[in-house]
Amino acid sequence: MADVTAKNDSYQGAKVQELAFKGQKDILNLQYTTRFFANTSYLSDQRQTNSPLFQGVKTNVTSFSSGLQKITFFGTDVKLYYSQAKTSISGVDTKFFADPSFYFNSVNLELTQHLWKDFFGKQTLAKQLVKVSQVMSYLYEGTFKQKQTIASAKKIYYELAATLQKIEEQKKAIEIADSTSASIQAKINLGLGESADLYQIQSFAQTRKYELEQSLTQITKLAIDFNSLKGLNSADLGEQQLSLPSVDYILSYDITSLNLDPNRDDVKQKEEQMKIAKNNFESSRLDLMPDLDLKVTASSTGRNANYNPAMTNIWGTNYPVMSVSLNFSTAIDPFLIGKLKAGYKMAQRSTELTYSQSLMDSIASLEKLKKQFEMGKSLLKQINDITQINLKRTKEEQLRYKRGKTNLYQLCLIEQEYLLSKINLINLQMQMLQILAELETFAK
Repeated sequence: MADVTAKNDSYQGAKVQELAFKGQKDILNLQYTTRFFANTSYLSDQRQTNSPLFQGVKTNVTSFSSGLQKITFFGTDVKLYYSQAKTSISGVDTKFFADPSFYFNSVNLELTQHLWKDFFGKQTLAKQLVKVSQVMSYLYEGTFKQKQTIASAKKIYYELAATLQKIEEQKKAIEIADSTSASIQAKINLGLGESADLYQIQSFAQTRKYELEQSLTQITKLAIDFNSLKGLNSADLGEQQLSLPSVDYILSYDITSLNLDPNRDDVKQKEEQMKIAKNNFESSRLDLMPDLDLKVTASSTGRNANYNPAMTNIWGTNYPVMSVSLNFSTAIDPFLIGKLKAGYKMAQRSTELTYSQSLMDSIASLEKLKKQFEMGKSLLKQINDITQINLKRTKEEQLRYKRGKTNLYQLCLIEQEYLLSKINLINLQMQMLQILAELETFAK
């Protein structure tokens, strides 16, 4: 499987997807992290004034502000910032306006609290939770794709190894049948054999040859599929040695060691999609509510023709400024609002049902696989015992044939029975290992 994990583009893509979104799963904290902001502007105003002696003919203002902003978990938008503006007024009579050029500096604390739509930050949180669920959905998609790719590779590997083993047994069966058929034909030619025995053995041989052709065709397809999973476009298996884990390994395997969980990553992805719809509904529902925002600003200011005195004054409380405002707005189409709410609710319900069904299907699938594996163990033990008995019978019949106590036809029948039971054993081994590969997709 190392070649699959290293060279399969789908697996590598899913791995990169997992790593990419692992780094984004804390995206919720981004909304509440402290931010730095800064802005600057320049104004040149030459509009006509009522009294140029008092108001001048031209005003230039250069301003700058910078500070910190943070949105709290309870929805308050907090800003703490410093602002500075240099104003120059041209054309004013200094008898009436002593300082036509001056600095105005301030330190400001600004608080905005949403009292309705985003009360206590509910809408902001819902929007952020949508982003979190989107990230987690992609994360689970990536991890499940990896598990699926590995499971598919293992299933193909087991089928490929089993088919190669069956080909060896089929060739042996054909060789024995052909050899026996030739011997019986020779006896018939001497008037010592039975045509019915010959036809029976020839039927065995033709059936095994047909099965061998099927296996050889299947090998080509499986080799292409297996190499494709390793990023190769070829039907050549090269020097690869493929083998199935032993019967004893399967019989002793304890599936509880896998720590199986029906809440598989694909089901978790459906759960995250349900959360996306739920929080989208909540955000959209709140978005339809009226805006009612309370804004409070407190500033300490300083003004002077020189920069330093203006800067010094802001650290006292001699020139405070306080403002409080309340803003309200709302949509006035209740029919549209009701229609939109109903649509959001149905979308949420749809994803809830999809998740519920996915979880139920996953639980049923896991239970089915567990029962298949445990019942398969019993069948595997039985067919393994039958194969061992047939092996002993074959060896005993071969000794009897050498002693002249049985004939070649009877020996061939027993050898064919043994080889068929061995092929059945290989098939069941493969099926059990494929079930195990599927069970591993449920492992935590």
